[in-house]
Amino acid sequence: MSLLLEVIDVSCGYGEKMVLKNINLSVNEGEVLGIIGPNGSGKTTLFRVITKILTPFYGKVRFEGKDLKSISRKELAKKVALVSQDSIFDLTMSVMDFVLLGRIPYRSTFKFFEDDEDMRIACDSLSQTGLLQLKDEPMSNLSGGERQLVSISKAIAQNPKLLLLDEPTSHLDIGHQVRILNLLRKLNKEKKVTEIVVFHDLNMASEFCDRLLLLSGGQIVIDGPPKQVLTFENVETVYETMVIVKENPISSKPYIFPVFEEWVKK
Repeated sequence: MSLLLEVIDVSCGYGEKMVLKNINLSVNEGEVLGIIGPNGSGKTTLFRVITKILTPFYGKVRFEGKDLKSISRKELAKKVALVSQDSIFDLTMSVMDFVLLGRIPYRSTFKFFEDDEDMRIACDSLSQTGLLQLKDEPMSNLSGGERQLVSISKAIAQNPKLLLLDEPTSHLDIGHQVRILNLLRKLNKEKKVTEIVVFHDLNMASEFCDRLLLLSGGQIVIDGPPKQVLTFENVETVYETMVIVKENPISSKPYIFPVFEEWVKK
């Protein structure tokens, strides 16, 4: 596998506040990497650096061997797509119009409207998420899970090599969670899309990802396969809570059980 993304000695934050400190990360093409860590550990900030929303105080980011500074936002948007947890929807837009926003990076200077190719790609993206039948519906008519799938459809329409997803299953029922993760796995296996996903649910991260990066206080605690990262020692130290770690009998991935105070007292 060839190297797709490099984050080299990156430190960054907001104003005078340092959030990430000396981050070093390499991602190969075709990987599924999970980013985990407590609230405020820098997970979302890392995504903002990778997508050029934030400029590092120190260090650099390389994509396909090129310094991110030398890549225009438009060119980057053709290869890197972001699905954020706080996506802003114009609820009066139709599903199709929202997905077509993913084709904007491909428009030339004097191309103001989508063409047949854009429509074909948008329809294909909606077909992949199972929402083609809703293409004419206003966003206001959709459930939370459906809106998340529309956001992923828009990202697919960008035809990215790297897909960044910030808590894609948060606030969704287990049915929608599994549906979204199955879709992401299919994109990775069939379309060879490299994926970096922020998770709060450690068990979902364990099952879904090939590799995990555990952040705490803006620094990398450990980077490796789920079995190496999700030990009870690592989880208890970083999250400051007692847990029991067992093995999933089907996947052999680690599965984490919280330990409540009343159990300890007994």
